[in-house]
Amino acid sequence: SDHGFVKPSPIPFKWVLDELELETTEAIMVGDSPRRDIGGARSAGIGCILVGGAKDPGALISLESLLQLCNAA
Repeated sequence: SDHGFVKPSPIPFKWVLDELELETTEAIMVGDSPRRDIGGARSAGIGCILVGGAKDPGALISLESLLQLCNAA
């Protein structure tokens, strides 16, 4: 990381929110790692979508692929 913090720390997620001037309710994390992506985003208070077939109870939904997410929109 350019800022010295890496996922699953909530700090990079919060930094991005601050840079984009977004609240946690205005963002969602789409990732494929239950620990790094879902764990980090959840600890920052951001909703999460897990792709790649893994399951995680912390994710709002779990999908096989990004194509499923695009088709759901």
